[in-house]
Amino acid sequence: MRSGKEPGGPSKPHDKTPPSKRHEVGKNVFVLIVLKHYSRTWRSLMPCYYFHIRNGSDFEEDPDGTELPDINAAHAEALIVAQELAAAVPEFDSDTIIEIADETGQTVLLVPFSEAIGPIQ
Repeated sequence: MRSGKEPGGPSKPHDKTPPSKRHEVGKNVFVLIVLKHYSRTWRSLMPCYYFHIRNGSDFEEDPDGTELPDINAAHAEALIVAQELAAAVPEFDSDTIIEIADETGQTVLLVPFSEAIGPIQ
């Protein structure tokens, strides 16, 4: 009785692939796994900052945050956000503040809109 397999014939689907190609595919998969790992590791090394907006008694919380290299980059980002929001939202004035919080929720820096746009008349 025959099993349907020829002696020395392919026993697994990948056995049809020449050995040199199997090595290439395996190497590519390994490279992808390593890149994915280091990409995840690199992201986890970047701290996440949250840009909450306080305008008088109103408070708008940033639920997502932004990964940035350090507090100086977070400060620069807050200045850009303040300029864009001041131009787009008339009720935001020079008394509006961006509260930058770290990953623990601790406020690490206050950036008044007036620092980004000057006093609004």
